[in-house]
Amino acid sequence: MVILGHVDAGKSTLMGQVLVSTGQVTKREAAKQTKLSWLLDENESERARGVTMEIGTKTIRVPKHDIVVLDAPGHHDFIPGAANADVAILVVAAVTGEFEAGFSGGGQTKEHIQLARGLGVTQIIVAINKLDVEGWKKGRYEEIQGDIKQFLLKQEFKEKRIQFVPISGLTGENIKVCNSSELSKWHKGPTLLDAVNNFFPANRQIEKPLRFIVTDVFSEGKGIVTRGRVIQGFVEVGDQLVVLPVGDIVRVSKLEHLQAPSDDIDDPRRLDTAIAGDTVQLVINDIDIMRLSIGNILCFPNARPPLTKKATARIIVMDKLAVPIIRGAQVIFHMHSLDVPTVLTKLVSILNRDGSIKKERPRALTSSVSASIEFTISDRIVMEAFSDCRALGRFVLRRGGETIAIGVIDKTL
Repeated sequence: MVILGHVDAGKSTLMGQVLVSTGQVTKREAAKQTKLSWLLDENESERARGVTMEIGTKTIRVPKHDIVVLDAPGHHDFIPGAANADVAILVVAAVTGEFEAGFSGGGQTKEHIQLARGLGVTQIIVAINKLDVEGWKKGRYEEIQGDIKQFLLKQEFKEKRIQFVPISGLTGENIKVCNSSELSKWHKGPTLLDAVNNFFPANRQIEKPLRFIVTDVFSEGKGIVTRGRVIQGFVEVGDQLVVLPVGDIVRVSKLEHLQAPSDDIDDPRRLDTAIAGDTVQLVINDIDIMRLSIGNILCFPNARPPLTKKATARIIVMDKLAVPIIRGAQVIFHMHSLDVPTVLTKLVSILNRDGSIKKERPRALTSSVSASIEFTISDRIVMEAFSDCRALGRFVLRRGGETIAIGVIDKTL
């Protein structure tokens, strides 16, 4: 789960309350930390390393789910956070002027929603924060709910996968329980943790070939630790894997779950196995740490994904595009933890909403259009068609610090 929101929406305070309410940190620890990423770091050793992870993580438990909470502190770090997430909490400030600044006044709220949807988030809770400042007014809540719901539906979120919750991150109101008589007069819906519990279970691709995305690398004793997420398939202690794109073969000597698996697989070997959806640390041997980097893919040698520079893709251009996209445009291609210089070598066609061709070989792409393109990346990386592997088939294009398009790969070339 990734936490989204404009810079002043109150994400840190809210997540501090969530972590206290679920017993992950004490009130004293939460009060001491002003940075959400530090609250989410698993242990002191990570902080001692200066938090080399771009994304803090903590697992919270609700009755139906174990949920790994991801925080992406900066805008640049937001992309790997969203790319690793199945679900999101969008925090918006209800204070008059603050919501408008984040949503329509050039703030990041809309872009965060578009990026999250483009990177694969399919369920979202909108936490309408600081509503106590507005006197728990139902009218203000419904006004914000209407604006955001309309935008979420436009981004093709399904209505049954959208939830709205009025809260106060500062006082903790309606995080775990609703104590306010003013709020309970009209709000009969869930608390924030109830809404988290209401998420539909994520669809895990256990039967597909192993794909493990490395999000952190460090030495520990005689081994090298690669932290990351199994995005499909499974891996066990003793397995031999190939590291892409470098091609070195490694052996998994140890596997550590960041939190004990909550599934009902009653088998002692489960702790030595990581399946799709698990975030784990793999201790590997037979490789120099200098050969490893964030963004590497681990897989089985006999089931390697394509390693390529070229692909065709379908993109959706963002609403606020200052300069049209032309053939030969130079952009930065973001996929999970990678960002690579890229050239858009062909503008194949502009597409209708149903995917049919509206115009062949356009001269330029403007705001809000859907298009088919061909692109070439500066270095060979692991890419797959979105239909084969969602996490390695979706991407974001940025230019001059601005997100210009989100897309999915149709075919590698």
